[in-house]
Amino acid sequence: MTHVVNFGRGVREAFGDSYDDFVQGLNEIAKNQEIDVVRQVEERFHRVVLEAKTELRDEISQVRVELKEEISQVRVELKEEISEVRVELARTRGDLETRMAQLDARIAALHVSQLRWMFLFWIGQVGATVAIISLLLRH
Repeated sequence: MTHVVNFGRGVREAFGDSYDDFVQGLNEIAKNQEIDVVRQVEERFHRVVLEAKTELRDEISQVRVELKEEISQVRVELKEEISEVRVELARTRGDLETRMAQLDARIAALHVSQLRWMFLFWIGQVGATVAIISLLLRH
């Protein structure tokens, strides 16, 4: 970047032939100061970026730790709920087996009752048939 320093005519006349050297020296000083300012700004920028990066890493690490804790807690809760469901399922299975046994007993009792009635009906049929045959044979 070129810097041009201009002074009034009085300063030019006062410096005479060395005026150009003076202006060139001032321009070099300004250029060097600009380079120093840019370096300082770059250094500050890099520090800020590094600090932000470090803070971000710390926050990410903290969030990871918190998530791991929450996941562990959810796992424990799920295991407890699964255990409760298994206990309830075992109870339900036991109740179902009891009811099925009761139903089997009722079906067996009904079957025995039905066989009794069938036997009585057969005896009645045999008796009626014997009575009809004996009546027919007497006549």
